[in-house]
Formats: sequence, C-alpha cells, structure tokens
Amino acid sequence: MLQGDGGRRVFVPMCGKTLDLKWLSDQGHGVVGNEVVEMACRQFFDDHNLQYTTQRIEGMDGTVFKATDIDLQLFNCDFYKLTSDVIGTFDCIWDRGAMAAANPEDREKYAQVIVPLLKPTGAYLLDLFELENTVFAGPPHGITDARVDELFASKCNIEVLMRADRLGDWQRSWGLESFWEVVRLLTPKQT
Repeated sequence: MLQGDGGRRVFVPMCGKTLDLKWLSDQGHGVVGNEVVEMACRQFFDDHNLQYTTQRIEGMDGTVFKATDIDLQLFNCDFYKLTSDVIGTFDCIWDRGAMAAANPEDREKYAQVIVPLLKPTGAYLLDLFELENTVFAGPPHGITDARVDELFASKCNIEVLMRADRLGDWQRSWGLESFWEVVRLLTPKQT
C-alpha cells in the first residue's frame, strides 16, 4: 500500500494527534488528517516542533492547519461533512481506529464519506476490532466481518491482512473474554 519511494497522498481520518501522521510524512507521503478537536491539531504541531499556518475551510465550518516545511495538513472539522470537493481524493486511507471509535449507528454515514475519498486505484487500510459489544459498549466499538461486508463490499474488494488475538489485562478489566484486531485492505472495485 505504501511501498516505494513515497509520494502518495494519504488520508488519516479522525486522527487526533497520532504519531502516524508524522511517520507517514517522514516516509515521503503527503498527509492529510482530519480531527474535530482544535486543541489536538495545535498540540500535534507543537509536539513535533512544526511551524504551521491556519486558514478557514472554504464552504464549511472549520480550519485547515498546514505545516510550512512538510506536506502535512490537518482539517479541523466535522468528519461527516468532508467531501472530495473539500479535501480531494487519496492514494491511501490509513484508518487505525477511526471507524472503531465512531458510533456504531454512524457506520453507514462513515462509509458514505470515506469511500468517495479513495482514488479508483487507491488502497484503504482499515484496522478494526471484534469484541462483545453487549459486555463493553466502547470505544473501541466492535464490528463483525459481516457488517464490514454490508458497508463496503458493494464498492470495494476486501482482503483480511491480519487477525490477531489482542486480549490482555486491559481488555479483561472491561469485562471482555475475547478481543480480536482485524486489519483489512480495501480496494475499489473497477467498474
């Protein structure tokens, strides 16, 4: 997905101030993140000693934080209002917890926002968890293979890259007896 000499345009939804943003940038990719909390955007740039500018997002309520020395931007706005007209399309989407953090009742809306942001030749890394939602309400919220298929299979090919048992003391303290991380690679179906 990110092999080669960099130069891909990567989107990180609901990113907070994740270290992934800087790591992806350090690999030579253009990085665009989205975060609704303004303080997290400012802290990300401050934590990495990055100079930045801000400007209002044209046509919607929000602010773009742009690094001055590297190709990295954070869109401080409501994820569910993003469109390709606002942020463009991407070679890669790096979702390590955004969909897992989103409210389960918003998943269809989430999929409707995210899929159009992916270029026809793009790749979408989707890292989710399988867990007993009746025992632990989340976040992270569990999601089954069947639900992922319902949300994405009509528009994307879905490949499971990894399924790993992540049950530890922390998850047991939530009352869980199982906690699986499932990493999928989604690619747009060619029409």
